[in-house]
Amino acid sequence: MRILWIATCFLALAVAPAVAGQTEAKECAAGLDANSQQIFNAVLPKAVPGAKLKGELASATKELVKSGKLPKADAKAAATSAAKCLKLALK
Repeated sequence: MRILWIATCFLALAVAPAVAGQTEAKECAAGLDANSQQIFNAVLPKAVPGAKLKGELASATKELVKSGKLPKADAKAAATSAAKCLKLALK
């Protein structure tokens, strides 16, 4: 029983930073423009430690442009802004 309790404590400590990073990222995203928020929301579920954020950003941005939800002229700036907040989720 004691081992189970200790394992639970270690698990809670391991998860806490990930939750904190997600919270910081969402707070940052609240200040983004609508185009950047679209990209942020598309990539956030995939923004986990070890993820290749650049590839995920590129893929999501291309898909939003193809679908007509994001103007091509705004894509690079929006992705750059979204990336700043998404990096917080990787902490």
